[in-house]
Amino acid sequence: MDKSELISAKVDRLFEYNPDTGILTWKRRECDVSIFDRRWNARNAGKIAGYKNGQGYIMVQVNKNNYVAHRIIWRLMTGEWPSSEIDHINTVRDDNRWVNLREASSVQNAWNRRRRVSKLGLPPGVTRNRSKFSAKLWVGGKWRCLGTFETVEEAADVYVQAAKLQRGRFFRL
Repeated sequence: MDKSELISAKVDRLFEYNPDTGILTWKRRECDVSIFDRRWNARNAGKIAGYKNGQGYIMVQVNKNNYVAHRIIWRLMTGEWPSSEIDHINTVRDDNRWVNLREASSVQNAWNRRRRVSKLGLPPGVTRNRSKFSAKLWVGGKWRCLGTFETVEEAADVYVQAAKLQRGRFFRL
């Protein structure tokens, strides 16, 4: 058994997951012959597993290694470790309900981030170009100009349409 298989087997023994609430709980240890296991069961069995880290993700510890809970949940639900990142559809990092999780590339995950407000109060993808407004979209590692427009609204509409087309279900405004 390699390390991944050992961790997988341990994860299956340690955790229970409720897909409707997104809560990961500790399972009762079956072999409670030792005083240690009985104490552990009395303190932890059935309780919520993990803690929220500084970035807002739920973390759990297995074999003295920390894991984000959504990767453990993916393993429990699919039987496989995720091959890439796990995206929280609604961008709430501790919302681990199954309907809120999906596998995504790092680029797709970045597309689903909450946007920062520009210092000039312009919508995403819009920049001021003297007295006009440009719409730009990041495609393939480069900024692509979508055109120059008289109003902010026109530039924003063009950006939204292009971003929807490029990003599909990962589009977020």
